Amino acid sequence: MSHVVYAKPDATYTTMSDAHVLNVVAAHTSAEVGLGHAAAIAPHIHAWANGHNYVLQPSGSRAKGTAIKGSTDLDIFISLDPSVSEDNTLEWVYTSLRNRMVGAGYQVREQNVSIGIQHGNLKIDLVPGVLQDRRGTDHSLHKHKDKTWTRVRAHQVCYWLGQSL
Repeated sequence: MSHVVYAKPDATYTTMSDAHVLNVVAAHTSAEVGLGHAAAIAPHIHAWANGHNYVLQPSGSRAKGTAIKGSTDLDIFISLDPSVSEDNTLEWVYTSLRNRMVGAGYQVREQNVSIGIQHGNLKIDLVPGVLQDRRGTDHSLHKHKDKTWTRVRAHQVCYWLGQSL
């Protein structure tokens, strides 16, 4: 069984199974979206993480509770363990996620900090971020359009996805 690292509000970490992560996403996503679609991409995210710990967090309008009923979009923030940055750049993290989704047969939309895919009727934006320090909530995100990076706190991702970084 694979595991992910989950950041509690007090910034301590515990381990939980992938199934629990999907339950967390389900709890924060309206039934109209069809969470089964999000569950279908979980194996691709897991393979892409390549043994590094990660967390899937709903973000954007669904996490803020401002999603329009019946909307068919889902934003998923992927919080990667800092160990990812030991051997990889932020650009590599972004590009490798894009390549993984293309390899899985998805047509991708390269957006500023996210990779957009269409799964059935659902538009999914995947936002890969690398946790800067296991004791904090700051993440580094690759900014594709500017070929640079930005820093956000995990709780800010809901806001940032609605804004131009």
